[in-house]
Parts: sequence; C-alpha cells; structure tokens
Amino acid sequence: MKVNIKIIYGLLGLLAVLLILSFSIDFFTSSERETTEIANRTQKALIRKSDLVNDFYETNLAKGVDTKFIANVSDLIDQLDVENISMLHYQFDKLTFWSSNRIVLPHPEQIHDGSSFRQLSNGWYFIIKKVKGNNATLFFVPIKSEYSFQNTYLQNEFSRDLAIPSYFKLAQSTDPGAVAVKDNGGKALFYLSIDKALSAQIVSVLEIIIDAVIILLTFILLLLIAHIFFIKKNWALVILFAIVLPVGMRFLMINLRVPSEFYKLELFGPYIYASSYPNNSLGELFLNTLFVFGILWFFERKLKSFKFSVRVKTVAYVLASLLIAIVYKLSATLFFVFQGLIINSRIQFDISHVLDLSIYSFLGLFITAIVLYTFYLFCLILARLFMAFDFSTGEKITLASVALTVVTLVLIVTNSFNIYYLLIAFFLVLIERVARQRRGVLDFPERTIILLIFSILVASNLIEFNNQKEKERRKLVALKLEDANDPIAEFVFNDIRENIKYDKAIANYFNGEELPNRIQLNNHLQKRYFGGYFSRYEVSVYPVTSSVDSLTEENAGPFRALLDNAGLKSFSIKQDTLFQPKGIPGMQRYIAVLNLDSPKMAKLLFDIHSKLVDKGNTFPKLLLEGNVNINKEIERYSYALYNKHKLMSNKGDYLYKRLDDEFNAQLRVHDSYFANLNGYNHLVYKARDNTIIVVSKKNGGFFVELAIFSYILGFSIVFTFLILICRYLFSVVYTHFDDLLRFNFNEVFSSVNILFKTRIQLSMILAVMMSIIVIGWVTLSNVRRQYKEQQSQLINERVSLATASFNSELVENDRLIIDKDFPVKFASFSDVTDNDINLYDTEGNLIISTQPKLFDRGLIDEKIDPKPFYNIQRSGFIEYITEYEKIGKLDYLAAYSPIVNSKNQILGYISLPYFENEEEYRTRISAFLNAIINVYSFVFLAIGIVAFIFSNSITAPLELLLQNFRTTRIGKYTPIEWRGNDEIGNMVKEYNNMIAELEISARKLAMSERENAWREMAKQVAHEIKNPLTPLRLGVQHLDRAWRDKDPNFDQKFEKFSKGFIKQIDSLSFIASEFSSFARMPDTHNEVFDVKEILEETVFVFKETESAEVTFKSWSYTNTSVFADKDQLMRSFNNLVKNALQAMPPETKGMVIIDLTGSDNEVSITISDNGLGIPDDAREKIFSPNFTTKSSGMGIGLAFVKSSIENAGGTIRFNSVAGVGTTFYINLPVVKQFVSEKRA
Repeated sequence: MKVNIKIIYGLLGLLAVLLILSFSIDFFTSSERETTEIANRTQKALIRKSDLVNDFYETNLAKGVDTKFIANVSDLIDQLDVENISMLHYQFDKLTFWSSNRIVLPHPEQIHDGSSFRQLSNGWYFIIKKVKGNNATLFFVPIKSEYSFQNTYLQNEFSRDLAIPSYFKLAQSTDPGAVAVKDNGGKALFYLSIDKALSAQIVSVLEIIIDAVIILLTFILLLLIAHIFFIKKNWALVILFAIVLPVGMRFLMINLRVPSEFYKLELFGPYIYASSYPNNSLGELFLNTLFVFGILWFFERKLKSFKFSVRVKTVAYVLASLLIAIVYKLSATLFFVFQGLIINSRIQFDISHVLDLSIYSFLGLFITAIVLYTFYLFCLILARLFMAFDFSTGEKITLASVALTVVTLVLIVTNSFNIYYLLIAFFLVLIERVARQRRGVLDFPERTIILLIFSILVASNLIEFNNQKEKERRKLVALKLEDANDPIAEFVFNDIRENIKYDKAIANYFNGEELPNRIQLNNHLQKRYFGGYFSRYEVSVYPVTSSVDSLTEENAGPFRALLDNAGLKSFSIKQDTLFQPKGIPGMQRYIAVLNLDSPKMAKLLFDIHSKLVDKGNTFPKLLLEGNVNINKEIERYSYALYNKHKLMSNKGDYLYKRLDDEFNAQLRVHDSYFANLNGYNHLVYKARDNTIIVVSKKNGGFFVELAIFSYILGFSIVFTFLILICRYLFSVVYTHFDDLLRFNFNEVFSSVNILFKTRIQLSMILAVMMSIIVIGWVTLSNVRRQYKEQQSQLINERVSLATASFNSELVENDRLIIDKDFPVKFASFSDVTDNDINLYDTEGNLIISTQPKLFDRGLIDEKIDPKPFYNIQRSGFIEYITEYEKIGKLDYLAAYSPIVNSKNQILGYISLPYFENEEEYRTRISAFLNAIINVYSFVFLAIGIVAFIFSNSITAPLELLLQNFRTTRIGKYTPIEWRGNDEIGNMVKEYNNMIAELEISARKLAMSERENAWREMAKQVAHEIKNPLTPLRLGVQHLDRAWRDKDPNFDQKFEKFSKGFIKQIDSLSFIASEFSSFARMPDTHNEVFDVKEILEETVFVFKETESAEVTFKSWSYTNTSVFADKDQLMRSFNNLVKNALQAMPPETKGMVIIDLTGSDNEVSITISDNGLGIPDDAREKIFSPNFTTKSSGMGIGLAFVKSSIENAGGTIRFNSVAGVGTTFYINLPVVKQFVSEKRA
C-alpha cells in the first residue's frame, strides 16, 4: 500500500501547529492577567450577591420581621441557601432570627455597618450589615473555608460558587501581584494572588492533551516514514524509523522527564504503582506498552508479504527452538508484569466490588489488554517465521510436545508451575494455524476462542494475585492487631482530658462533699465521659491522694502490677500521660494518669482495656484531624484474640469459639498459616506470650469468580471492538484522506458497510442493554428510596426514644430539671439511642451536646438549625427530619423533636445528628450495586451469546443462499433444497426456477456465441490471409509483365520477388499454425515433472532482457510436481512473461516477479509485473481467442495459455490495476502418488 504524501504533509503541519500552541500557552499566559480576571469575576459575583441582598432586605426586612416573613420562613431560607448566603437578624442586640447555624458570631457590634470582610471561626466572609433603628441584619457570603483542623470533610478552600482556582490565596495589599476585590462602592474588601508553590503543582489539562497528541502524531509519522522505506526495501531506514527513533524518543522522555506536565500527575508518580526501570510508574508502563504495541503492529502488517525459507533442517530445528524459548520468556514476562501491576500497586483490582474501582483500575485493565494484544501480534509474527521451516505435521507435533514437556519441567523445578501455561500453548497452536492458512484476519470462532483463553488467563490470575495481595494485607492487619494501638481512642481521650480535670463533681469527691465512694466516681465518669466510642472499653478509675490510695484495694492488684512492670509508682507520675503497658498482644489497653489541681495532690488513674466483644459506637470522622491514622483495613475483617487458648476479644460477623481448638493445631509447625473453615478464610497468627490472633475473611464463592470472569470477558469484547473500530477508522482516514480534506463526508460514509448479521446482534444487545439500564435504574431508585425511608424511620425511632427518656427522667413538675446529675443522665441517653444528642432551650440555644467539639471548634454555631426550629415552633410539628444538614463537605441526616410537658408547652428541643448515615448509605448502595451489576454482567454476557446464536439462526438461510450464489456456474447448476414453507422457501423456489430458465438460456447463448466466435475467427483468418496474398498477386502480375516485355533485368527482379514470396508464404504458414494450435490443439503428452524446473528455464530465457528484470522466488515446499504437458506449460509461461515485458512503459524500469508456493494439494504460481495494466474494458475479453490489445498478432496467445492450464486440471485468473501492474494467478494440482513416494 502506497502512502498518500498528503498525509505526511498534513501530520507535519498539524505537529507544527501543536508545537507552536504548546509553546504559546506558557509564553502568553500571564499570572498578572489571570489574577486580574479572577479578581474581576469574583468582584462581579459579590456585587450580584450584594444586589440580591439589598432586594431581599427591602422586600422582607426593611420594616422588621413581620408575620408574613415568619409564615414563609422555609421558602426564604431556601432562597438564601440557593445563593449561599446566610442571614442573622438582631433586635436590641438579641438574635431573633437566623437562616443558618453555620455562622459563629460572638456579637453584632463587632461588625461595622455596610460591607466588610471578616474572618470567623470557620472561614472568611463577605459581610453586609443593614441597620434600621434597633434592628440589625447581617448577611454573610462565604469566601473561603478555614478550619482549625482539616480532614476529608473539612478543607480550607474557596467557596465553589465563586470558582476561584485552588492555587489562589488571600493576600495582603502589599503582596506582589495582589489584586483587590471591591464592593459595589469601590471599597477594597480583600486581595487575591497566585500561590507560586501551589500553582507549580497544578496540572494544565490543555497542555497534557496537546503534549499527548504531539507524542501520538510523532509516533504515527515515524511509522509512516518507515512504511515508505519498507516499500523501497531500505531495511536500515525501516529499522531506524520504526524501532530506533521511537525507542530513543521514549528513552529521552523517561530520563529527561518530559513532557513536564505528565510528571505532575499522580499517574507518573510512585504512589499508586512502582516498579523497576523503565516501568517506574503506571504512566511509564502505559506509554511503554503503547509504543511496543505500535511497533509490533507495524511489523506484523509488513511481515505478511515478507517471505523466506530455511532449507537446512538442523538450522530450522535450532531456530524453531529459539522461537519457542522466546515465546516462553515473553509469556513469563507478561505474567510478571501483570502480577506486579496488582501486587506492587495501591490500585483496587477487586472487580467484584465494581463501585470501588478507580480510573486507575480501568487503566490497569486496559494496559493488560494492550499487553495481551501485543503478545498476540508477537506470536503471530513468530508463527509466520515458523512457517519458513517447512516442518511436516509430525515434526510440528514432536516439537510442540518436547517444548511443552521441557517448559513444564522447568516450571515445576523452579516452583512456578501454572496450569494456564497450557492455555498459552493452545493459543500458539491456534495462531500457527492462522499463519499457515495465510490469513490476516481471524474468523469469529477463532476470535472467540482467543478471547476466552485470554479472559480465563486474566480472570484466574486476577483472582490469584488479588488473593495474594489480600493475604499480605491481612498479615499487616494481624501485626497491627498485635501492636494494639487505637489512635481514635487516644484522640478522644486527649479531647475529654481537660473536661475531666475540671469536673466539679470530681473535685467535690476529693473534698468529701459528694460521690462518697470510688464506685460512684467510676459510674459518674463512665456515663459522662466514657460513653460513645469508649463504650467498647472497660474503664476502671483509681483516685489517689496522700490520704486516699485506691490502689491498696484488693481488686486493684492487677493494675498495680502493670504500674510496677512499667517502673512507675502512683506518685512518681508528675505529668498527665497516656501510655500502653506491656501485656497480652492484641489486647487494647491503656493506662492514663491525670493530675488534678487540688491541695491534696490528687490524681486519677485510669485502666482502659477492650471488652470481650467489641460493639462500641463509631466516632464521627468529621471530628478526626487529618493526621489521625484510622485503620480502615481492620473494619473489613472479623478477628479474635486468644490467650492461653481462651478467647479474650473478638469482633465481626464470624462466630468464634471460646477455645482455640480449631486453630492451634498447625501452629506447632508454623508461626502463621491460612485455613478455610465454615465459609471463611482464616489467617492464624502466633503472637508472643501464648497469644493467637485470628483474622477472618468470608470467601467469595463460585458466583463471585464467575462475575469476575464475566467482567473480564465483557471488557475483552469491548476492547476488541475498540481495536476493530480504530483499525477501521485508520483505514478510512488512510483511503479517504482526500475526501476528508475536501469535507466530502458522503463519500466517506458511503464506504461504511455493516453486515446484516452484525446489525441484528447489535440491535439485540443494545435493546437488552437499554432494558437492563432502565430496570437497574428503577431498581436502584426504589432501593435508594426504601433505604432513605428506613434511615428516616430509624432516626425517627431514636428521637422518639430519646424524647420519651427525657420526659421520664429530666422533666418534673412540667419543668426541665438541670441539676448536678444532669450531664451524667444526658450522656446515658446517647448510649440508649446509640446516637449523638444535642439539647437546645426554647430559644434554640445549645444547652449540652455529646459532641461539644463541633461547637468548641467553631464548626457550627450553638444555635439550632433554623428550619426544624421554626417548623416545630410555629407549625406545631412533633418531629422534624432534615435530610441535608451540612458541615463542611459532610451531608448528614438529623432528627428534631420538642420536649413537651403535660400542658403542651415546649421546654426545649433535642437533635439527633446521624453523622454516619452518608457513609452507611454509600456502603449499602455500593453493596447492592455490586450485587446487581455482578448479576447483570453475567446476564449481559449470556444475552450476547444468545444474540450471536439467534442472529446466526436468522442469517443461516441467507448464508446458504450466498454460498449457492457463489458456487453457481453456468452448466453446473444444483437446485437449493429448502424444506420450510416460509419466506425463505418462496425465495428459494423462485431462485431455482430462475436458475433453471437461466440454464436453458445459457445453453442457447453458448451455442450462439460459439457460432459467432467461429464466424469472427473465420473473418479474422480470412483478413489475415488476404494481407500476404495481395502482395503475392501483385508480384506475380509484375513478373508476368516483365516476362512478356522481355525485361533485361528480369533475373534480378525474379530473385527479389522470390524472396518476398517466400516471406509471405512463411507468414501464411505462421497464420495457419497459430490457428491450428487454437482450433485443433495438438495432442497432449502428459507426464509427471517438477514445475519449478520449467519456471527456472523460463526465467533463464528472459534473464538477459535489458529493459526489465525477471526474478524467481521459490519456497522449499515438499511437493511441486504436476501431471501435465510440459511443452504446453513452458509455452504458456513464456507467453505470459513475454506479454508482461511487452506491457512495460518505455520510461520505467520493468520488473517481473515469478513466485512459486504450494501445499499438499496444489502449487500456486503468480506472475506479477509493474506494467501499464489491463484496461477495464478489456478485462472480460482477455481470454477470448480473437482478442488482442497489440497492433499485431492473432490474439490467441492467452486463449492458448488458458486452454493449456485447464487441460492440466488447473485454474488461471488475474488482477490488474491500471498504471500499477498485472498479476496472473495459476493453481495446478499436485501428484499425490508422487508425494507419498517421496515422503516414503
């Protein structure tokens, strides 16, 4: 295939434009200009919000907070929330209305009138203050969040509706490059500038796209140039442009880390994947895979036409063994790359949890698919090279058996045997068959088998490698359990430490005023401080003073021993401390010492150790600082700790026994092992001090593995379609490049041709896919709705329980009793409801909370959420559930209920924030989606198979008709048999009738054509005979006149005319011989001979031709012997070569190539030239007996060739392209008996 030079020029032009654009982005991008644009855009947004605030104030608040405003309070709050504006309204400096509790403001007098910019406890705000008389209204527009600590939900960032890039910062007016953002009065509110450190880390998506396109186009351009040199057979330059330059380009990219934008991506960093050079990162592996794939794709297509042979058997065996070793090494490399992709990365490849997959997961699967396709191309190349060895079937079987045996033994000896190497062997057999049949495209069954082989390989290894990775992860979990630290417990204790130290009840205990004994002190602390997350621990408190030492109690012996082992005495600890004593591995135990501010040098010693069964509450992740390490891996498993064969602690779904009998048997031999028991896989780990740690994971089962296989097969099918589409698009661009340049899309689209069978398959699959999507969406919507209803019902029940508890224990004489026991009782309600609780007074002010840190850290104000407050207070709701309360990025569910006395008076409000609802919701929906997608993936795969079978059954009659149409020949007609009486049957019947009538017409036409042919032949012969007869007659007349006139020069004239007569008689003889050769073929003298010999003689005859080069290529096939007339075949080959030489244009160096190939059944001969070609209007008549394109001759040469070939039982056909050349294809049957004798 020749390269359209316009494509080269087009790629060069596009590359030049992209390079200029790439350099222009950095050159023309100005930080000052960008800062000014962002500042102006922000200023316009704030001015728009200011106008909205003014309109809102004039409409609703200019005359005070009236009853109409209160009646529409929910709508007005929503109106402000949509614009991300919060409002506080004061009367006589008292807050009487608020639209949000996200604003924490100490006093309105701290804000001056008009517009201002102020930092509050949770961020920076643009504030507008409106004052009228004794009324003050403040509107807050968040500019940037800024918290005292950060985590997943609390991030210091600009408000999203302002669209300020993350690499900007709030600046001082004196900072370089700072641009002011002003209010509508022209006053500067704040300044923006670019943070240079952050901007250097920001990735430019546009630059990445441009750089990626430049790399792709450069690679394609190099391969196109290599293609040009391949046509010219300049092998050195082919290697340079197809291998050396692409590899050199990748070498420079890796070592110089260019393009630089790529290496800002996490994809090109070691965090998600790390390996050795050159696959340092996932991005490097991806690019290396694409480059290798492109190079092999190029050579696979080029080597289709490249042929050679190895005639020495010893050399053939050595080279064949080398090729097999290369395939083995390549498959092993492929295995280790895939293993490293899973084991040496943080990428989630557990496809059974499809919603947990990231973009890197799909990229990893795509890399795997590219690697496997590259492996297929490489094997196809090696298989074609393997064909040059000309092995018999027996030799191939022997080589394959020996290779498989050797590879299996090597794998067994190296302890790396994998049964799936047998699948690779089967794949190689299939590829060898494809190469042997010289087909470049796989048939559907072959493609299906290869997809199944690769899907089984990937799915099985994916399961195995994931299991290996999971087991290594479980070992780390066991080690962490042995370490037994609890960062959340440490974090929470440090948070409550100061509250405990300054608890008045504790101070009174040491003064003897209340809490008369240690048990009551312990209960007080347990209920008030050690509920919630600490409910998973047993907490014992030991007060110590100079006069009181609870460590002397009899039951304090074990705790005193722990202090002694730590080298501590109760009074030697001068500072507050929390530490883990050395004890039973895996048992979470802490000793805490708090020094109280007391004249008696009082201390509290805490013994905190885990309970037997962990059923404690979770701690809100919202309140955890970002540096607190939460071991999420432990949450995925069940685990148990045994000490001296007794169960000490356990957590999870698995039911562990009280004794470790089922686990300790193998620990006598191994320190750890894995075992399957009761549907779980258990890691049994032997820790120190006679402790066993068991970490258990539920087995996936057969259907999970089937789902994984379905996913992989589906992904393989999609990838195959993508490859086919890319190849098709490349072909369209290549062949219709000129049409695309002229925007002639009609011509391009007209070349698109999709088979009827494929249309049926696609229609069925798309119909089923749409049905599955609709059903899945409806099902998911119902599940989401039902789950939200369940959540609402659950929180409703909890708030009802809390309300009933409050009314029964904290309401007396229609009043809310808040006394010294109130905090303890309130804390107990949290344990009863298994939920955090907030209590507000009748004006919405916070009284107490089980999570005071929310308010202490200024995350939200100590005001109740306004919507439930006003709806309960003024609309009379007894319960109110908010679905979308928000703190930072956390959306959570909350339930509110009033505390009402017997007179139906509201005494206060309780709030139950359900912080875990969002995570629980995601977890449950994820589990449901994983289950339904697993089912649907298998259903979709089954539907695809059914669609294939069904479409084949529909198109089978059409295939039958098409096959008969192909084999229909005049005079060799066989009626089609169809038993069905349907539309196809009617069409077959009409077809049979039509062909029968056509057969009769064909006989008549053939007879008429034969008569016409002989008439034409007679005319042609008569015409040819008349040509020499005319000069003969004229010469005789001239001699007669000279004889009668006694011409003195008669003798000279007679001699001259005699020579002329002889030439004309020879011409008549030649005409008669030519006609006789065609009309009455001479008797054939068939014999067995090697057709290769007469082809070599033909080449020898024309070898010295100056105007053209005649070459002969022969492949060392076993049999090239035929049974035919040797003389006729030689004359035929001479005729074809002579015609080819005569067809050469005078200004072109001619080339005639004779190629001999064969098989066990026939030999194939091609005679190709680069001449002018055969015109389109002459092709149908080329074998006609009286047709010629030359100015002389009878035109019976090719007719003689056709007759000679057919007499030998062969066929001849041709293919010609005007201006390019002509190729004749000759097939002759071989002599089977000769083959047998030769092999014997």
